Amino acid sequence: MKKVSIIIPVYNGEKTIQRCLKSLFEQTYKNMEILIINDGSKDGSDAILKSVKDERVTYIVKENSGAGDTRNYGLERATGDYIMFLDIDDYIEPHCVETLVNAMEKDECDVVVTNYYIESNRTIEFTLPFHEPTTIKETPEILTKVNLAPWNKIYRAYLFKEKGIRFPLGLKYEDAPVVIGALVNAKKIGFVDDYLFHYTIEPTGETFTRNEKIFDIIEICKLIDEIVSPYDYIDKTDLIVKILTYYLKNSRFIKDVDLRERFVKALFQYLDGLNKNWRKSPYLKETNLLKRFVLTHRTLLKMLSKKKRDDKNLT
Repeated sequence: MKKVSIIIPVYNGEKTIQRCLKSLFEQTYKNMEILIINDGSKDGSDAILKSVKDERVTYIVKENSGAGDTRNYGLERATGDYIMFLDIDDYIEPHCVETLVNAMEKDECDVVVTNYYIESNRTIEFTLPFHEPTTIKETPEILTKVNLAPWNKIYRAYLFKEKGIRFPLGLKYEDAPVVIGALVNAKKIGFVDDYLFHYTIEPTGETFTRNEKIFDIIEICKLIDEIVSPYDYIDKTDLIVKILTYYLKNSRFIKDVDLRERFVKALFQYLDGLNKNWRKSPYLKETNLLKRFVLTHRTLLKMLSKKKRDDKNLT
């Protein structure tokens, strides 16, 4: 039975630790290595985690350095054949690990992706487009169809051990380059048409950064450009448009008017420099006309922010 290493960064997670760990201890798949890394929490997380009694758990305390560096810390210490990532405020279905491992082995995949639930004021099923086991070369559109978070996936460990894939340091939004790097390097990508992960967000839905760190997304896109540029079958403009239009849409939540306008201007400048025809990308053509029109015009975005409209027409 193959070993699965599950890497969990923790920062001030005292309110959700018990639920997350309970979902792991109830797994039908037993050969797991659970690496819990306390990234300098200031709440009661340490006391709770020190009380955990399960031989599969390795608990590590380190100084705060961010989620990406903490996941890298876990990758350096993981000994499993497969790698999974889980955030401390999320949890998984009891058959999650077993189902993903079975899919990995049945189809000889390097990465397997699955659907998930979004937990906020209510539970929403987030369904990804179904695909047979494939590669990015055969099905490059996967890059714009799947979510680019590290959870809701299982990875063969060699992608990190031999390919050297790591989370970039000092930047927010560090997940996307890692997931894209893994998908591009995977010899086969599988899919499980089941809802196995519960992704939790605050009821306000305000997970969007509203300070100068928001500009990190441009540096992240530059890293993604470097990753995918060697592959002529990948439409890098379409991929980056997918990523940045999310931030254009949510720029209306930035209350600091100067910051918001500088951010939107920077995104448009980056996109124009990437490809003058970015507004014609396939990803945008698949969105509704109103959303596409607003997201590709700075003036309309500015008007939307000023009026403080809700997001019914943009989600």
